[in-house]
Amino acid sequence: MFDGALPEVYGLLKHITHASACSEDDVYARLITEVLEFEWKQEREGFSATVLPIMSCTIAGGEIEKAIPVAAGWRALYVAAKMMDNVEDGDEVSLAGKSIPAEIAINLGTGFTGLANLAILAGDKIYHLDEKAKVEIGIEFNRTMLHMASGQHRDISIDNPVNNMEDYREIMSAKSGSFFQLATWAGARCATDDETILSLFEMVGYNLGMMLQLNDDLKDFQQKEPGNDIEQGRVTFPLLYAFSVASPHEKERLQEWMIKAPHDEEAANNVRELVRMLGGEMYVLAEIMRYRRRTLRVLDEMKLSKESRREMEKWLSILSIKRKYPHQYNK
Repeated sequence: MFDGALPEVYGLLKHITHASACSEDDVYARLITEVLEFEWKQEREGFSATVLPIMSCTIAGGEIEKAIPVAAGWRALYVAAKMMDNVEDGDEVSLAGKSIPAEIAINLGTGFTGLANLAILAGDKIYHLDEKAKVEIGIEFNRTMLHMASGQHRDISIDNPVNNMEDYREIMSAKSGSFFQLATWAGARCATDDETILSLFEMVGYNLGMMLQLNDDLKDFQQKEPGNDIEQGRVTFPLLYAFSVASPHEKERLQEWMIKAPHDEEAANNVRELVRMLGGEMYVLAEIMRYRRRTLRVLDEMKLSKESRREMEKWLSILSIKRKYPHQYNK
């Protein structure tokens, strides 16, 4: 229903990129455009997250065109975060089969952060977004960037590693929950300044973001392809739950196998089997359904039309099943 607005979203980002280029043959602008083409292809072929701000705007009573700059800014911020996240996690970044050096990926992430802000600033000039709404949305975008960076800092901190579910949930909240909360709030803010309505949209976005991260953790735990979390030695939600209920002997075995897992397929498989036996996989599924029920309760409070309710529930269906959202450049 909202996919028809995506060409305009990407068109705006490309227009801003080329309008800001240093020359007619700006190599950096061409590379940003190449990344945008990749993103556009990904969304056409699969799950389109960029429609979320647009959908929120229309459900809140606004016109699709007013949410175009917000959707564009949100997508640009998403690309920036993923570029930097992959580099900070030590993952290879590649685009269309071509490896991107870490220093180039970081510089691209910086460019996309600027692009996100420029997209929001274009709101009143092209899409007739109310000036007050534009300012508030711009502030919230930058506040969210800072919040996400704080969560990422906690995630990669060597001096203070994450070793329990409470800490990990806080990181999920800062990085994924707040990001999707921004999408629904900012989209709805294009249509209304009613704080009660906006708070409901915030809760919907937050729950969707948490479900997405849990889904990603579960999918990555289950896969045996190169680069999975266990092979990389990353401790995510299924493993943290297993550690929380394991006996001292089981914890010792998990720790030993996790050390060997990056170079030993049998050790990685042993980790998966013991985590499953301890209920880690089922616990993540239960958490996904818990956030789903919370979202349904919020949707009940919103008293949506049948059509709007159906659109929102499509998202819940997508995020309630074991499906990996295609967001990584190196996959």
